[in-house]
Amino acid sequence: VVSIGQSNANVSYWHPLKINSSSLSEGSFAGGLPVTLVGDGFLGRSVTASICNRSCNTITVTSNTELICVTPALSQRQANETCNLTVTVDGTSDYTPFTYLTSLTPTMT
Repeated sequence: VVSIGQSNANVSYWHPLKINSSSLSEGSFAGGLPVTLVGDGFLGRSVTASICNRSCNTITVTSNTELICVTPALSQRQANETCNLTVTVDGTSDYTPFTYLTSLTPTMT
């Protein structure tokens, strides 16, 4: 550094990815629910989100501390299905549990 207010061009800052909370932890097998994740490190060049290894219908990064995933549909089983809602930013991942519930899934009779 030559003087105050200048920096080296080769210095980078890395902010670790962390999910602190989720607006929903369960939903319908039909999908389509927006789940807001609050944490740190959501801004990046490459951002993906998935539930049960299925990509979210849409992913909206509103800030470095908030991301919205619209849940994908999952083939309904006889029982509830708990799996990870995983966010990956520039190769670093974190997850929170999400459960698809049969009781929240509409049925036709």
